[in-house]
Amino acid sequence: MCGIFSIFDRDLKNKKKLLDISFNLLQHRGPDSKNQMLINDNLAFGHHRLSVIDLDDRSSQPMRSLNGRYTIIFNGEIYNFKELKKKIDFHNLKTESDTEVLLMLWEKYGPSSLDMLKGMFAFIIFDELKDDMYICRDRFGIKPIYYFKSENFFIFSSEIKPILSYLKYYKPNLKAIKSYLVDYLYDHTNETFFDNILKVEQGSFIKINIKSQEWKIKKWYDLSSKIKNFNRINYIECKTELKKLIEKSISEHLVSDTKIGLNISGGVDSSILSTFTQNKSKVEKYFHQNYPHTSEKEWIRELGVIDRTKFINLSGNKIFSIIEEITHSQEEPFGGIMVCGFDYLYKVVKKNNIKVMIDGNGLDELLCGYSKYLDLDTVNSKTIDGTNFDNKKFISKKFIENIDSLRFATKKVFNDKSRNASLNDLLFSKIPRTLRFNDKISMKSSIELRVPFLDHELVEFSFSIPNKYLIKNNLGKYPARDILYDKIKNRDLCFNQKRSIQSPQNHWITSEWYNKIYNMLFHSSYIADSKLFNIDEIQEYFIKIKNKKIDNSFHIWQWINLELWFRKFMH
Repeated sequence: MCGIFSIFDRDLKNKKKLLDISFNLLQHRGPDSKNQMLINDNLAFGHHRLSVIDLDDRSSQPMRSLNGRYTIIFNGEIYNFKELKKKIDFHNLKTESDTEVLLMLWEKYGPSSLDMLKGMFAFIIFDELKDDMYICRDRFGIKPIYYFKSENFFIFSSEIKPILSYLKYYKPNLKAIKSYLVDYLYDHTNETFFDNILKVEQGSFIKINIKSQEWKIKKWYDLSSKIKNFNRINYIECKTELKKLIEKSISEHLVSDTKIGLNISGGVDSSILSTFTQNKSKVEKYFHQNYPHTSEKEWIRELGVIDRTKFINLSGNKIFSIIEEITHSQEEPFGGIMVCGFDYLYKVVKKNNIKVMIDGNGLDELLCGYSKYLDLDTVNSKTIDGTNFDNKKFISKKFIENIDSLRFATKKVFNDKSRNASLNDLLFSKIPRTLRFNDKISMKSSIELRVPFLDHELVEFSFSIPNKYLIKNNLGKYPARDILYDKIKNRDLCFNQKRSIQSPQNHWITSEWYNKIYNMLFHSSYIADSKLFNIDEIQEYFIKIKNKKIDNSFHIWQWINLELWFRKFMH
């Protein structure tokens, strides 16, 4: 896992200091080594390395092909690189790294090599013979790559801050802010909260000819075209194949030359991960965010791994003290206090000399696990439990009427509303933002985070499973529960109703955080001066909820998050 940075600028020779400052803002993503390379007078590549595969310096980047034609900077992991190395029978390799295998694949097959890869990746390759530059992103956007384009220069980066540093002047993207506030949507398109700073879309690549400055964007992967009709498969066959793919993906995600840890809760997803990795020597420890009054310690005890689990005890003061810091590292508004909790968790992971963590994201979207998928009235809700809150009365009518939202073309592949909703959550509404939270918060502590349930073979099969097998006895994700039950024979753990993420955010906002939030929002605040909000309505509402129980606090979290984001980035 690494930080990659590339810039083309016709005036690059006079901006060396600015280039260095911007590039070094990625150092936390790769503290093991850093290198810059001038490809030509106008084009530079930079790479910060976190050593996970082939720890030797010979695998540092930027890396050139043996014939000198291609240069690569790569962030991610190719889990099947050893298999590809044997299959294609490469000779004269100088390293044991997946980077060199990727480079050789590209030299032989070009962009069609992308279909051969299993993994998470964002990489840039320059072809010196044709002056072509390729910027590629994995199927589901697990690894990030941002860019800015102007008449005289363009920049690509693993994070946004290096781009901001180089630009000096930038503006908020009001369309993104409206989508966030009104539609509860963010990270659902290739736009960011910064005007004209974009993301390379998942499963896509950009080809740029350096001489002509011609840009071409191509979608190289489309999940919809990979979904098959398995209506004739019976339930036992379905469960057997699903188990095989889960086991295979988890095993592939354990490829590492360093120690591995696991994020654990009392849910089915992390229980599957812990059960299928318990006998794997590389998985050293499990880690869990532990909150007062919402602890999942007893569920973890039921799994039989409590002795191997490190509990990170968190309090309201601890979390509130770092919200501003996390807003800066996330670069855009984020989902809630669990993201802050992971900052403490990954710091403990780092102290335990673990560089790689495994996480259970994605299985609920693959197999209709959330409770909202069980009810046609809530199936398209933006929250996982189906609760909603009308935020519009707090937002300026003029802002709502005059600013467009960011729209995306929803996929309607199935004749089933729940299945279409889960597909859109995977591709647009939920997983993209979760992947962004996870990448930024783990890499803040130089930790590589892997997500085995987003293996493309597992995803494609899961969306081909007949709908009738997914929901049973008012429980979603039924085949996965059944697979887990075969392993641990614990009915309570396997067949309990899906629990929403356990955090005391709602309680803290109306009690111990209340006065701090009140001062933040109503005393010299950006959101009060921005004219985006009906600030009197917000203040009246906020006074009413003091020490009251509320079911949904995301709208309040939006106000806090935007206030801190404006302070950090728009000062």
